[in-house]
Amino acid sequence: MDEGVKQLIQEYIIEIIKNTASIRSIERSMQVHAGKLHFIPAKYRALGGLLQSLNIKFGNFIEKLIAKVVEKDANVEMLPSSGKRISFSMTQETDGLID
Repeated sequence: MDEGVKQLIQEYIIEIIKNTASIRSIERSMQVHAGKLHFIPAKYRALGGLLQSLNIKFGNFIEKLIAKVVEKDANVEMLPSSGKRISFSMTQETDGLID
């Protein structure tokens, strides 16, 4: 991978982490959870919310990154069914095994 691309990816990831872990984000999350009566302390619920936010942001970032790679790299081919909903049926046995 090109060093410039690696640098851009690294910078963007660091930006995501800094924005999510900023004092402002932490305080806002604490305010949301402080007023709620719950058996889990507010600080742990706030932390869980921030981690979930990071998870979502990284997922969105990866989706966009993959779309750009597919768009720019001539050696990458999309499958014909890519991005389309694929329906399949499960047997009762499979459904039972999952349960």
